Amino acid sequence: MKSNNQTLGAILQGGNQYVVPLFQRHYRWERPQWDKLWQDLISLRQPQKTGNHFMGFLVLVPEAHTPDKVPAYQLIDGQQRLCTLSLILCAIRDVAKAAGCSTLAQEVMETYVVQHFKKDREYFRVYPRQTDRDDYFGLVKGEDAPQGRMGDAYRYFIDRVRSLPDADTEKGLRDFCALVCARLEFVHATLDAENPYNIYKSLNSTGVRLSEGDLIRNFVFMHVPVDGQDQFDDRLWRPLEQQFQDPGGNLDEQGFSDFFRDFLMQDGAYVRPPETFEAFHQRYADTDFNPWDLAGSLNVAARWHCMIAGREEDANLGVGRALADLRQFESSTTYPLLLNLYHRRMRGEIADDELKAGIQLLNGFILRRLVCGESSRGYGRMFAQACLELRDAPVENLRHFLEAKGYPDDSRFVQSFLRLDLYHSRYCRAVLERIERASEHKEPVDLSNAQVEHIMPQALSDHWRNDLGPDADLVHATWLHTVGNLTLSAYNAKVQNKPFAAKREVYDDSHVEITKALARYANWTEGEMMSRGRELASLAAAIWIGPAAPPTRPATSTGAVPIRDLQLAYWTVLRDLLLARRSIVKPHKPLPQAWMAFAIGKSFFNLEAVVDIRRRCMRCGLIIWGPDAKISFRGLQRDQDAIEAEMGTALEWRELPGNKQSQVVLRQQDVDLTDRAQWHQQHAWLAEKLEAFHRTFSARIKTVPAGETR
Repeated sequence: MKSNNQTLGAILQGGNQYVVPLFQRHYRWERPQWDKLWQDLISLRQPQKTGNHFMGFLVLVPEAHTPDKVPAYQLIDGQQRLCTLSLILCAIRDVAKAAGCSTLAQEVMETYVVQHFKKDREYFRVYPRQTDRDDYFGLVKGEDAPQGRMGDAYRYFIDRVRSLPDADTEKGLRDFCALVCARLEFVHATLDAENPYNIYKSLNSTGVRLSEGDLIRNFVFMHVPVDGQDQFDDRLWRPLEQQFQDPGGNLDEQGFSDFFRDFLMQDGAYVRPPETFEAFHQRYADTDFNPWDLAGSLNVAARWHCMIAGREEDANLGVGRALADLRQFESSTTYPLLLNLYHRRMRGEIADDELKAGIQLLNGFILRRLVCGESSRGYGRMFAQACLELRDAPVENLRHFLEAKGYPDDSRFVQSFLRLDLYHSRYCRAVLERIERASEHKEPVDLSNAQVEHIMPQALSDHWRNDLGPDADLVHATWLHTVGNLTLSAYNAKVQNKPFAAKREVYDDSHVEITKALARYANWTEGEMMSRGRELASLAAAIWIGPAAPPTRPATSTGAVPIRDLQLAYWTVLRDLLLARRSIVKPHKPLPQAWMAFAIGKSFFNLEAVVDIRRRCMRCGLIIWGPDAKISFRGLQRDQDAIEAEMGTALEWRELPGNKQSQVVLRQQDVDLTDRAQWHQQHAWLAEKLEAFHRTFSARIKTVPAGETR
């Protein structure tokens, strides 16, 4: 290696050309890097600053050249800085020209930016990567309005140069140009007989980390002969990258890297994001892969990726609609599996309808698990693993795979959806809009101006309290944010807290089907909310498909009585006990499930009783969920000693990190749900403890935060 310190001026006027090789990243600097460079330049203008400013390394590898050609060097490290400084010089040139300093403008241009007597490629002292060339050439020649990130950089710096105190004088501009060219210093390092690709892979001195996509680009170009790289870039690599450009025409580096990861995982091997390049390298390094064939396959997969992500439409309308529904759930973990299914469609292994069915299974699996409180952690590994299970019957095998991973059945989903706090879910609007679209109206209404509206309002007026009856607060806390009490309307501000009779007239004029249907109700009480909720929950079960019944599990059999029948009977007896003792704990309709929930007078707080047959235990206590669950939990926990003294026993305080809820519970072990002889004792314990929780917490929870103000 040969190295020496050189100023920017010495580097640019030395007669050499600096070529950014094709395997390099695009011009990548943005506002933070521009700000820092400009601050360094302004700092150099201070009288006390007398030395040079060190700009780091320029690492170069010489290209083969002949005496009649300009010596060219591949710019392995330093392209971001050298390109940016060339743009600053263009800005100085253009400000000088506008100020009437044409001689200075010409000097800057011919001394530092171009080689006046050369043509074509040799005309430019800095020769950017092919994707950036058009923007750079337009700026250098002053022919076109600046575009892309280079155009953004040019506009940033020309504004800064114009703002200099003496930018309207030739002396001021000449002094600033001299500062840039004479006081910015690099270590100019030339490497002979080195592999430029390997050097690039190992260097990162710009402060902008090499992405996994940068490294993969480097690796692929390393296998393309130098004399074929321009053609390879034109025909295959640049079209590939163009599929991942943002609206400004810049490469989405993260999206590009994510695509490679999804491409690798479509065969079933999970890849951690930071290991994408390593996995790519391991797959292809020791093979005689053809980079042209590989890039062709990448282009095909990238087009599928664009369809999956919504940047391009699938030719099949049904597939496109299913994908649009899936994107509502921010489901990027499904992309490898979807690429696998797209590949199978291309090979003729599945038809359009089967691809659509597979996407609908993923839709149902994700939403049903969310509604039923199941965790989404591990979806990345899970969906990659699914690729290995598809075999020769992809859709049917995918169904079996998802059911084995915990795919909620219709009954469980409907019951959970009925009582779900949908309003505070991230997907509230998406779910309501999808239910509305299921009506398949011949002239679908534009929902862009519609808002999510509470039919029973968030703040109860005296009129509403009278309509809801003596348990108005309990009804309000239980049903306010559930699907039965929500609709879509553009008249939210108009109806607000008005009585239902007034709202009903507005609803009757609505073009939104789920809103217009509200006009058929004469009143709006708990019964109507439950009835409409069940109707919409059943419709949701048909939209987000899943198992009609839970899978059979012989290990949990209890003889002649099915588990669900036993659970329903168990909670029915508890309800009857609570009603008979006129308990302050108000039961709802019993359901065939492992738990029973009870309102306690405030949204995001419930009492709950749970019986676990397999673990032979039961528990009851306070359940806190929603956006402020952890804050609410800690607020209560600060009063733990007083609470446990009032309860007369120690409690389990379960914050549940990583979960959306927290719990304060009591537990009993060695409980057998299947032994009806124990029910009387179990129910008496549950009733007593639930009432104690209600007395102890009902007032306290009103003083702790819960939910968002909307």
